[in-house]
Amino acid sequence: MYLKSLELQGFKSFPEKIKLDFNKGITAVVGPNGSGKSNIADAVRWVLGEKSAKSLRGNKMEDIIFNGTENRKPLSFAEVSMIMDNSDKKLNFDYPEVTVTRRVYRSGESDYLLNGTKCRAKDILELFMDTGVGKEGYSIIGQGRIDEILSNKSEDRRMLFEEAAGIVKYRTRSFEASNKLAKERENLVRVNDIIATLETQVGPLEVQAEKAKKFISLSNKLKTVEVNRFVIEADRFENDIKEVEKSISQLGNDVLRERRQEEVLQKKRTSLKDDLSNVDLQYEENSNSIGEKRSQVEQKENDIKMCESEIQHFNENIERLNKSIDQNKKAIEDKNNESDALDAKIVAKTLEAERKKKSYEEKKSAYTDLETKVTESEELFNRFNSDIRDKMNRAADISSEISKINAKLSQLKDRKNTVSEDISVLNGQLKEKEIALAVEEQKITRIDNEIEKISNNIKNDNVTLSELSGKINETKKKQLDMTKSIQDKQSRLRILSELENSYEGYYGGVKAVLSQRDKKISGFEGICGAVGELITLDKKYETAIEIALGGAVQNIVAKNENDVKKAISYLKTNNKGRATFLPMTAIKPKTINNKTDILKNTGVIGIAKELISYDMQYENIMSSLLERVIIVDTIDNGIALSKKTNYSYKVVTLDGELFNVGGSMTGGSISKRSTGIFSRGREIGELRENLKVLVSEYNELNSELDSMNNSITESNDNLKKSNEMLQSLHINRARSVAEVTKSKEYVDDYKKRIEYSGVESEKLESTILEDEKQVKQYENDLEAITDEINSVNEKIQEYQSKIQENRDIRESSIREINDLKLDINQVNNEIYNFNYNKKRIETEVMELNTGIENFKSEILDYENQIANKEKNKQSIFENTEQLKEEYSKFIKMQEELINYKNEVNKELDELEKSIQRQTETKNAIEKQLSRFEIKKEQLENERKNLYNNMWEEYEITYVVAKNYERLNMSSEDLVKEERNLKNQMKALGNVNMNAVEEYAEVSEKYQFLIKNRDDIKQSEEKLIGIIEQLNVLMEEQFREQFKVISDNFAETFKEMFGGGEASLKLSNDQDILNCGIDIIVQPPGKTLQNMMLLSGGEKALTAISLLFAILKMKPSPFCILDEIEAALDDANVNRYADYLKNFVDDTQFIVITHRKGTMEAADILYGVTMQEKGISKLVSVKFDENYNLDKEA
Repeated sequence: MYLKSLELQGFKSFPEKIKLDFNKGITAVVGPNGSGKSNIADAVRWVLGEKSAKSLRGNKMEDIIFNGTENRKPLSFAEVSMIMDNSDKKLNFDYPEVTVTRRVYRSGESDYLLNGTKCRAKDILELFMDTGVGKEGYSIIGQGRIDEILSNKSEDRRMLFEEAAGIVKYRTRSFEASNKLAKERENLVRVNDIIATLETQVGPLEVQAEKAKKFISLSNKLKTVEVNRFVIEADRFENDIKEVEKSISQLGNDVLRERRQEEVLQKKRTSLKDDLSNVDLQYEENSNSIGEKRSQVEQKENDIKMCESEIQHFNENIERLNKSIDQNKKAIEDKNNESDALDAKIVAKTLEAERKKKSYEEKKSAYTDLETKVTESEELFNRFNSDIRDKMNRAADISSEISKINAKLSQLKDRKNTVSEDISVLNGQLKEKEIALAVEEQKITRIDNEIEKISNNIKNDNVTLSELSGKINETKKKQLDMTKSIQDKQSRLRILSELENSYEGYYGGVKAVLSQRDKKISGFEGICGAVGELITLDKKYETAIEIALGGAVQNIVAKNENDVKKAISYLKTNNKGRATFLPMTAIKPKTINNKTDILKNTGVIGIAKELISYDMQYENIMSSLLERVIIVDTIDNGIALSKKTNYSYKVVTLDGELFNVGGSMTGGSISKRSTGIFSRGREIGELRENLKVLVSEYNELNSELDSMNNSITESNDNLKKSNEMLQSLHINRARSVAEVTKSKEYVDDYKKRIEYSGVESEKLESTILEDEKQVKQYENDLEAITDEINSVNEKIQEYQSKIQENRDIRESSIREINDLKLDINQVNNEIYNFNYNKKRIETEVMELNTGIENFKSEILDYENQIANKEKNKQSIFENTEQLKEEYSKFIKMQEELINYKNEVNKELDELEKSIQRQTETKNAIEKQLSRFEIKKEQLENERKNLYNNMWEEYEITYVVAKNYERLNMSSEDLVKEERNLKNQMKALGNVNMNAVEEYAEVSEKYQFLIKNRDDIKQSEEKLIGIIEQLNVLMEEQFREQFKVISDNFAETFKEMFGGGEASLKLSNDQDILNCGIDIIVQPPGKTLQNMMLLSGGEKALTAISLLFAILKMKPSPFCILDEIEAALDDANVNRYADYLKNFVDDTQFIVITHRKGTMEAADILYGVTMQEKGISKLVSVKFDENYNLDKEA
């Protein structure tokens, strides 16, 4: 078995999914400080079940999730998967490859998966138990694990040895067995207490059960008597109601006849009133028409005047437009004359331009020929000049070079002597600077270690301060929110308490009695309270119970009839209203048949009485009110249950729909202004509990704030001290770095100068010989060049005079051509201006012609409008005459309507008198009918009360009662028998109706607990035996394996230290399983000493020796070593690396390191880098290219 690969995503500094593949042997993980190497070891520890964020170098588990950088957003989860090769089946898991995955989300949820299937953390721990692999095992040795192994407390290192000895699984089983044993013993104590309680209940319940059976027998007889009485009374009411209904029917016919006669008269009156209304309406319409016609005549006359005014305005506009036409015609004539003058000027200028262009072309052709001749002569002259300049420059250069070389030769010879002297001096100075540099570099290394340590402290303190500040702000915000919540709840509680104390929502009479009771007035001691006060219930049942109780929720419970009498007397005397009372001595309980069967029906929640809580002294009261009330969830289930029980019970839904006995249903919306007696009491209780919790939480927040403020003060003090120390170290380091840099510069400079001086001396000798040879060559070249210069000078003199003559002729031609070009441009500009003015004049003439046409068009429009206005004026005049005739007709019609209205009013007065006489007759008959209907209603109410009483008492309808057992007794005999049975029942006293069921239930429970007690005792004995066996097994195995580890330790210590002695010792041989383990060491050349007196390197080497001793006895499948050799010197690092190779056949090593010796021992090398701040990357590293093993990473 070995670790095949590790996959990380979102874990600490690894945001992207990466995969590390491992082979058997040694794998090294390298990289600079802070790059994230140790996060790989943390990932393995975490996936194996580590629950302490501190062990993972964090404050909370959320810290392991990638928290983002300046350029990347935080991730919402972290996931690590560890893939193990299990082909050798060392793990008790029937798969050749085992994948363990752990995932955690920022919201707090987390998962463990084993080969993709969710599991528990316990399953992972048990899978790797006693393999050496695990968060507490020796498979992961981190940077701080060395100190833990070698700590002062020998008990702290015990877990490491137990894992190696293979007793962890036994220790776990023993711990689980001890927990089970403790629980079994607790169960035994609890069962004995319950049995003792039940033994005191069985005897009294048996007596009560017999009494209850007798009470039930008498109740059944009483029921038969009362049902017979009910049938007789119901039949009597039925006959009386039929007689009354017969009289009502006769009177109803008489009322109907009178109403028909009334309807005839009413219709006639309505018809007359309609005629009168129509006359009034027509009269009003005529009046409106008269006013309208008068207005129309006046409007027409105004329209005629308006037409005459507009005609006059149009004539004035026509006259104005004719004047504008004459003005435009004169302007057009002037513009045409101006255009003719411009045409003549354009012709003259065009001829002048053509003449000047011809002269320009002739001059330009002559200039071109001359220019060609001048250019050819100048080019030849320039070539001669260039040639002679080159030769003169060359001669000057050669002369200069000869002078320079001669001077240089003198200097080179002097320099050669000086260089030889410098080399001797530099060699002495170099040796001094190299010694000083080594001293300063050692000093910087010591300072860097101190700076890193203090910087980490400062970083941790800053993180702590930041987190504390954030927590303080969050806590203060919570306090503000909590303060507001407390104030709101206190205000609400005060209001509700005032309503409760004033009995708001209760009837006046109820409120008066309860107030007297609260004031402890004499005579009200027997008032227990309203029903609503005596009940507590779950919020979800409030609506249903309040509907079920109805007005009874305000019924007042009293101890006896005398207490009721005193309360009623008080209400009468003080005129405080009425109230219903329930004397506890008079109210009898009710029973429900087939209770078990009813509760099995769909949607049935329970019997109302069983869903509430109350003091048992009110058992009869609650039974009489709610024993025969069934609570269901929905209206559909309520309908089904009512039908199934033949409407024999009151059924109420959670939403408040009510199914009454007999079949009537009540439902609809529930008023928000209902009493809320239950909800108010519940809310007061909830508010008090909430306030208690909130105040407690508020005080806890205050304590947390004080603690955090103290922590901030302490952290600030530590931070100040650390910063001062860090600043001092940085100053010292800067000085040393400056000194090192300066020394390195000196050393490099000396080496370069020595090297350069040697090379320079050789080059100087060679250069002197070459320069002497070069001088001789230059002198020969200078003599040849001088002869060539004299020959070229003679040719230049011939061409110079001829070139000047051609230049003068060319300049004169250029001036003449430019003058002609200017004249041509001036003439062309004048022609362009003449053409532009001509076009402008033509445009203006066109605009003036367009204006004339527009004026003529407007004149024509005005003339047409004048003709139309004349016609309109004539039409208006004719309409005015017609309107005057219509006005006269409406005046005549108005007089006729007034006469007709007077006749209708007279007829209507006579009809009103007839209607009044008929109404008096009808009212007399209706009064008589009303008396009979009231009597019928009284009889029906009495019958209804009779039916309701029977239903409420026994839930029996009339139909069921008719089929009930019939007694051959008269009504009077039935009354006597009823009284006799009630006296017998009263003589029994208080009866516990549940005693029969309770006795059976308690007896059964008693027998069950006796058997359960025997089982617990047996289980206790078994667990004690298991624990003893496990302790013996652990002790034997630990003692045996501990000796092997101790012997191995002595051997590996000598090999790692090159001598010395070492051993392991139990601190208490009598308590092997719990005692501490002491490590005794004596490095070579030293006396036996305390572990804490060893140097850092010796401690690390001791811990490594102990680890190798354990691996030699029990190899771990893999072992992750995180910079455990950091404190070792190079020689010991090489010894440590070589020793690792002894275990590679049985153990796979993954070493996180900075050390060259360890890297050289590795088979595979991984590099971790942080190219982007806060982001770790995995890179390939090759020994021969990318990684320099001559330096520490």
